[in-house]
Amino acid sequence: MISDYKDDPDSCGDERTNIAAMVSLFAALVGLFPVAIVFGAIGYVEVGGRQHERGSGIALAGLILGSLELIALIVVPLVLLLVR
Repeated sequence: MISDYKDDPDSCGDERTNIAAMVSLFAALVGLFPVAIVFGAIGYVEVGGRQHERGSGIALAGLILGSLELIALIVVPLVLLLVR
């Protein structure tokens, strides 16, 4: 039996990826870590509370990459100063 797209409860046609999550990942890949951290947190919280959206992994990836960029920005200059 062929099911209609609209009647199929397993289809995810009406789910969409959270915009804040996508902005977070893009900002992290470009190097804008403050934007990545803020939008990653917003996107992760929004996806958790909405049934029709997905993207918690994308938001988490942007959040983690943004945090790693911030840590690298702090640690690398300190290491370079201490090696001197």
